[in-house]
Amino acid sequence: MMNFCSALPIKTQRCFLRKLEAEDFIQLYENVYSDEKVSRYMSWNRHASPSQTREYLIRWQEYYKDPSECYWGIFLSDSGVLIGTIYLYPENKKAEIGFLSYCLGSKFWKKGYGAEAVRAVLEYGFNTLGYYSITALCAKSNTPSYNLLLRSGFTFDGCLRKRDKTYLGYEDCCYFSILREEYASL
Repeated sequence: MMNFCSALPIKTQRCFLRKLEAEDFIQLYENVYSDEKVSRYMSWNRHASPSQTREYLIRWQEYYKDPSECYWGIFLSDSGVLIGTIYLYPENKKAEIGFLSYCLGSKFWKKGYGAEAVRAVLEYGFNTLGYYSITALCAKSNTPSYNLLLRSGFTFDGCLRKRDKTYLGYEDCCYFSILREEYASL
């Protein structure tokens, strides 16, 4: 039985996760959405201006009205700097399957922040929301994300051919999942 309660704040060792507000647009733009190194692996183009990011966040405020939509900003606890986003939403409510997506600004890569946020959201997804399975995918060329998912306990399930369009053009995406019992044994 799913227990949707929206994106409640989460604290990790070095970060805190909270709902994004429209006022977060400058940091989100400067640290993440204008970063070409980030958007190269994503299905969206980097934002051209802070106003584009502001409009994006204003639209997101509507999605927050749905308690099944869990979209957080990832902030550093010591400075309050917004370093990325992480999103968990139901891929299939009847089967209790969630989908996880995340992105961090490139200057925050290789510091363990992504893994910390993923682990915290997995705990929230399984223990608070009640998902049975959580899935994720990444572009085949995105080796760091591929490895982060494996280190976080996900199983590589296979590739979806030409599933996404990145800076390389149409690209295969690697599909991953983790089950409740697998997470519990980590």
